[in-house]
Amino acid sequence: MARRLVERTPARIFFDDEVPYFVNRVEESYELYFHEHEFTEICYVGEGSGFHYIEEETLPVNRGDLFVLPVGASHVFRPRSAKSGEPLVVYNFIYMADRAARALHGYPDLQLSAETLQLTNLAPGRPAWRHIRDAGGDCHAYFTKAYREFHQRQAGFLPRMHALFVLLLTEIDRHLHPPGGTAQGLPHALLPIGDHFT
Repeated sequence: MARRLVERTPARIFFDDEVPYFVNRVEESYELYFHEHEFTEICYVGEGSGFHYIEEETLPVNRGDLFVLPVGASHVFRPRSAKSGEPLVVYNFIYMADRAARALHGYPDLQLSAETLQLTNLAPGRPAWRHIRDAGGDCHAYFTKAYREFHQRQAGFLPRMHALFVLLLTEIDRHLHPPGGTAQGLPHALLPIGDHFT
């Protein structure tokens, strides 16, 4: 099998010195190439259906599918068909993990599982990407709010973005470790966020 050509998306096109986050809403097409990032990406299918080509896999996606893509994971979304008329809308919450962790260092009582910290690049490790199904719609509300907050930039915008990031991290942690469920992969030892960046 021939190896796919992978473009690398540089961080400098999304981030400034003040804000370690970037949120967008994209109607996917056939124009974007298979790519990887210099940053961490959490993407959420907000509308429609299509396919997510990620590493060597092809997954059908619908509203409610969330993916955590650590640095270096290669992927691209595609609508179901160029002629279907049904858009595939994806929200992307991207961030520079070292800067986000420093901003949240010392956040009161913020502790996440080792698995979540590694998956989101907030702790050392070489995690694989993860797929989460947002059956209850909580993540959909979160992404629409984060998108609106990021683009309106009203008073208190930056602390609200930090708070929204914490909500997203804890939502991911809850999906990976549901109450009464058994954790998969790394043990559920709780670690304070960001210690390795200070």
